[in-house]
Amino acid sequence: MLVGTPKYISDSIKNPKRIIKKINNGKLSLGYHVITFAKDPEQLDIIPSYVLMQQVYQGMDIEVVGLAKDLDSAYELVAKMTQDALDKTGDCNIKSFLMNNQVG
Repeated sequence: MLVGTPKYISDSIKNPKRIIKKINNGKLSLGYHVITFAKDPEQLDIIPSYVLMQQVYQGMDIEVVGLAKDLDSAYELVAKMTQDALDKTGDCNIKSFLMNNQVG
């Protein structure tokens, strides 16, 4: 289950809560990509929404930090997160930046 409110959202997405609800309810939402924290402490994962329908993700709580309309938009959001972290903290520890700062 996707949890949290994404701090970064593609401009083309008008209702992110509705999209997250559809994904959580198992409704196929092709094209959307979810940006989450990776297991590596300083990395992010970009996961296509259809992948989240797989059995392995069922029952898992996945914190959403970004929501993109397509893969290119997801890359742009990660670049923006990285730049924001660098500008505000002087380093590129995105996870620490996102957890300790109000952004978006």
